[in-house]
Amino acid sequence: MLYPRRNRGGRFSKKAAKASCASGEASVSSNRRASSSIRAISAAGSPFINRRVIASACGGFAVRAAALARAWASSWSAGTIALTSPDLIVPPAPPAPSPASLGWLRASVARFHSGAEHVRSRSVLTAALERADPDRLREVARRRTAELLDGATEVDLMAVAYAVPAAALAEVLGLGDPGGDVAVVARLYLTGPADGEAAVDEDAAVARLVDAAGGQVDEETAAVVALLVQAYGATAALIGNAFLGGGDVDRTVHDDPPTLATRRLATVDTSVDGIHIGAGEVVWVDLASADLTFGAGPHACPGADQAKAVARGVLDALAGATLAEDTVEYLPVRNVKAPTRLRVRLPHG
Repeated sequence: MLYPRRNRGGRFSKKAAKASCASGEASVSSNRRASSSIRAISAAGSPFINRRVIASACGGFAVRAAALARAWASSWSAGTIALTSPDLIVPPAPPAPSPASLGWLRASVARFHSGAEHVRSRSVLTAALERADPDRLREVARRRTAELLDGATEVDLMAVAYAVPAAALAEVLGLGDPGGDVAVVARLYLTGPADGEAAVDEDAAVARLVDAAGGQVDEETAAVVALLVQAYGATAALIGNAFLGGGDVDRTVHDDPPTLATRRLATVDTSVDGIHIGAGEVVWVDLASADLTFGAGPHACPGADQAKAVARGVLDALAGATLAEDTVEYLPVRNVKAPTRLRVRLPHG
């Protein structure tokens, strides 16, 4: 059985894959879109998890084997073309009849819109982000991390990395404490539930986040909630990877990026860099090999400065901490490279 490329002594385990599937972390690789053809637009040797390993751990997923064999060697130019092509869009979210639900959130935010609607809804998102000053975010993240570490001698850095970003962002935006609701929503935020699958817990978590954001069920509130959810997984991964890389966030963005890939849907028959993509086909664009961690084009991440500021704040509070384990394992997901856990020893311990 093949395994992904090792990084900094890390390894992949089937036990971690099973745990990840159970928690929803591997939702983008699980059997959610059986009718879709998903092709890997990736560089040879890029750190995508081997599909057979995930299939074994998760019981299969919606990727045709023939499609997997056809990999597009990505480059900066090819990745940029794919992310800026009007023929390749982010798979849209379906309309949602229920307000303050997961479906409502996904249908209301810029991430799942294209064209003029995306431009309009993105302006709502960026207006909310303007309230999140990076310097203040860094300080709040440092303080919140220090509070979590107080009195401890050893901690799981990844638990801290998942807890602090949304909490810090919520504080800076003047919101109530999001608690664990962001993690619940994040499980299905990118993909939505499978056909016939209920999202009761996610719907309830969205409703509570709406209340924390002021209670108005409108586009502005949806944008703020989306900021919290979108800050969850990738920022935690950035923190973990940066710690392993010596604490240099900017270097980590380029050398050991947290975001590996993103999906695009072909609305018409098209081609990128000589590769034909049929209408209705979903493809993965390899961001890591193209050095496009924060994307490019209309859907480029608008919160890159904020994400890096939060990561720096968490790492500020961890100055002098050392890794307490010899082996690092990574989540078995296609789109994010994140350690499953990082036991670290604090300097005062």
